[in-house]
Amino acid sequence: MAKIKNRCNQNGMSMVEVMAAMIILAIGILGFAPMMVVTMGANSFSRDLNQADNLAQDRMETLRLMGSFAPLPYTTSESNLLGRFTRTTRVDAYESDPTIPSRMYRTDVTISWSDQNGLPRTSSYSTYITKN
Repeated sequence: MAKIKNRCNQNGMSMVEVMAAMIILAIGILGFAPMMVVTMGANSFSRDLNQADNLAQDRMETLRLMGSFAPLPYTTSESNLLGRFTRTTRVDAYESDPTIPSRMYRTDVTISWSDQNGLPRTSSYSTYITKN
């Protein structure tokens, strides 16, 4: 008669082991949640800053093509650009600011907006343009 081997060693996991593994996995995944919130906020700020850069670059190119400005200092302000940005421009020359080299204009463009949390944000850009 053949002896039947008693299998005491079963290959598998008990329900308690599976639940413990799931709890450890859930705690690990929950650790990523705050990082995702921070990443989404950073992406939003990056998008806003990129739009502000484009608005400032567009204005500086327009100013460069204008050639001359009167009266000095030349200032403009535009609001509600792209639905929420405000662009302020100031152009100075030696006549209005003696620290600027002659035959040059200094252009300052400031973009302001409120971020998704309602915090005021500002980005400023400056460059020099040669007088024609």
